[in-house]
Amino acid sequence: MERFAQVPDLPSIQGFLEPVLRALATMQGAGTTAEIRASVVRLLALEPGVVDRPHGRGRDRRTELEYRLAWARTRLRKQGLVEPDGPRRWRLTDAGWRAVHAPADTRSAEVGKAGSP
Repeated sequence: MERFAQVPDLPSIQGFLEPVLRALATMQGAGTTAEIRASVVRLLALEPGVVDRPHGRGRDRRTELEYRLAWARTRLRKQGLVEPDGPRRWRLTDAGWRAVHAPADTRSAEVGKAGSP
């Protein structure tokens, strides 16, 4: 079970795993966190009001979207599907590329293996 406030129209952390992989694939396998964010927003056609909603915990100035994308990248890294590629930059691993090109039913099972943060 995820430990965050329910935000209508915004996928759960789990719901961002495949879009992050697809976003990286559209960027030839690597991109900055800002590029990944922009690509995911386009892929999911997220509304500006949803995209800009603050996370709202303590001094964390991130939006809820940025918070969930950060956890999605962390889960994908733990699965070995993405890896850091410099400061605020991520890339698909060989396993990540295989997951992107796998049939949808297989991909969903592969990408869904990670547990809670």
